[in-house]
Amino acid sequence: MAQLTLNEALSVTGSANVAAFKTAGKITTGRIINERLAKIVGPKLPMMVRGYASTPLGQAVMGNILAMALIKFYPGNDKVQLAADCMITAGAVDIVDGFEIEKMVNELLDGIDLSAVKDEA
Repeated sequence: MAQLTLNEALSVTGSANVAAFKTAGKITTGRIINERLAKIVGPKLPMMVRGYASTPLGQAVMGNILAMALIKFYPGNDKVQLAADCMITAGAVDIVDGFEIEKMVNELLDGIDLSAVKDEA
């Protein structure tokens, strides 16, 4: 594989940064909407489920329900559709954050024996 020129590397890095900032903005926006939704809807929920409204899973579920309604009832409104997409994305990220992925990765990597790999530097 040929090495990239500096301009090509800058272009690739610039594009990756634009995509990363869009994703970060989408997650942040979705979290704000989901948290606000939980504050509005949470107190109106039955006492038995009220506590769950503030958890990441509860916020994701409520966000997905509202997003589904927004997608159905406002199909031509791009801002509403973007908000719905943000809510779904943020909910997914918040749920995945609870999976203790770092612990799983560490357990996986700690089980790999690298003693047979020789330093070829």
